[in-house]
Amino acid sequence: MSRYRFIAEERGKHSVRQMCAVLKVSVSGFYDWLKRETSRRSQANSSFSQRICQIHANSRQTYGYLRVHAELRATGERVGKHRVARLMHQLELKTKGRRRFRSTTQRDENHRRAPNLLKGDFKANGRNDKWLSDITYIATYEGWLYLVGIQDAFSGRIVG
Repeated sequence: MSRYRFIAEERGKHSVRQMCAVLKVSVSGFYDWLKRETSRRSQANSSFSQRICQIHANSRQTYGYLRVHAELRATGERVGKHRVARLMHQLELKTKGRRRFRSTTQRDENHRRAPNLLKGDFKANGRNDKWLSDITYIATYEGWLYLVGIQDAFSGRIVG
């Protein structure tokens, strides 16, 4: 935010002279700034901002600055990608990432299934009589990790 804009917003609460003195700007410079029209660059940024918001909303908030830039260029707009990135940052537009589903299991229909030996009876008569297990997948920066836990049904302890 510019000093002049701050003074304009706060001039109902404080003296313009005092604020100009504290912010080290001239009073005449402030009043000259008030009369000035907005620059062509600011007008263009305003126009681009509206267009960027529209493209971002139409993409269900999935387009980042590169795709928004490509969309603007496809419609004939002459704008740089860094300008689009800056305007999106100022507008606080963020992308909603979507995780793609990846099937990790390839089922073979001809393969026979393992028999269900427990048939829902998870009560064990002694230690190491019945073991229960499960597997989970953990996404890391280096790739997927597979975690398998094995529990003794009698004691409830993790044995592996």
